[in-house]
Amino acid sequence: IDPTNARAYVHRGLIYVITKRTKEATEAAQNAVRLNPNYAPAYALLAMAEMTPPELPLAIANIDQAMKLSPRDPELGRWHWIKGRTFNYMGPHQDAIREEQAALDSGFSNWSAYSHLAVAYAFLDRQSEAEIAVAQARKLNPKLTIKWLRRQLDVPEVYFEGLRKAGLPED
Repeated sequence: IDPTNARAYVHRGLIYVITKRTKEATEAAQNAVRLNPNYAPAYALLAMAEMTPPELPLAIANIDQAMKLSPRDPELGRWHWIKGRTFNYMGPHQDAIREEQAALDSGFSNWSAYSHLAVAYAFLDRQSEAEIAVAQARKLNPKLTIKWLRRQLDVPEVYFEGLRKAGLPED
């Protein structure tokens, strides 16, 4: 990594997220913010990596900072998804629905956005909507099961609980 390039830290941090190395992703994001406090993707990466209960309010603040710095960013849909999933981990599921819907409306319509929408609906006892969102997620990713997700993601247990409640199969 070029130690003077915030973008390089963000790219490396995304690799760390994908490979379930959350601590390294957080450090990369912090380095990027330190190098360029106006680089919105650095705040988004920081929000994405912050997943322990004490970090979740920081994740919301960081994703809000990214949105404030770059309100018309091409990644805005992904940022709404990050904010929505963070709300799911925290508990205000109505806020999660709003953010996941904003992600979908802005073109970030992948299985992950639908899965988080399903979680939020399930925890609000809106079962039919949760099942529709799970079906859409599975249409976009036929491999989607609890077992498959556990191999792919390092996320809070509440996500899996919500997906079970929404009807996602274990295998």
